[in-house]
Amino acid sequence: MPFDIKRVFYINDVPDRMERGGHALKACHQLLISIAGSFQVTLKNGKEVERVQLSSPESALYIPPNVWREMDNFSQGAGCLVLASREYDESDYYRNFSSYVDSIVSQ
Repeated sequence: MPFDIKRVFYINDVPDRMERGGHALKACHQLLISIAGSFQVTLKNGKEVERVQLSSPESALYIPPNVWREMDNFSQGAGCLVLASREYDESDYYRNFSSYVDSIVSQ
């Protein structure tokens, strides 16, 4: 585990065709684990896009800070366990993709 766990939460019962995520975290590291069903995660860093399918608790997806994530294609009954390196802090979030890209380009 590349970080100490400070927060644990679940994403479950996502309605059909609903998306989750749609943000990047400035300082928080996260590990996503499918604990039931399957879903897809799209990762963007402002230059590259990667799409990952999570469908088993035997593997996990590590997301470092400053990576935009979008989650979709949740199967019925899908559940995602999220382990995070920080407590929830709204100021740690980029919620607008163009603001996120502007910010990481200027770093």
